[in-house]
Amino acid sequence: MTLRSIAFIVKRKVWARSPETEKSVNFQQRPLCSLHGSVVELGATCGNPNCRCARGEKHMKYYFSMSLKGKTKVIYLGKPREPFARQYLKNYKILLAIVDEMSIINLELLKAGVVKKLD
Repeated sequence: MTLRSIAFIVKRKVWARSPETEKSVNFQQRPLCSLHGSVVELGATCGNPNCRCARGEKHMKYYFSMSLKGKTKVIYLGKPREPFARQYLKNYKILLAIVDEMSIINLELLKAGVVKKLD
């Protein structure tokens, strides 16, 4: 098996993974838009005694949380940025799956003795 044929197999596996990958918003055009973390929804009250939140139906606020160097970082997203953050999380999961597939392929290449000197 040549390196060119292996590259073709990897490309085919990576970009034709599943219909879900194809539905990912602009993943193929913007694969670096990915984040590792969580979108968090928190309920809040505004303080207005006549508001619905005073009766228990809280206003939903969206935050993004991630751990960096052992510390949790949280940023406020708001409603407009929440779908982008969720898409970036999906992209991150796709990238992890791609790295896993590449690792399996590279393991098979090492077993078969097909190696190329790194520059």
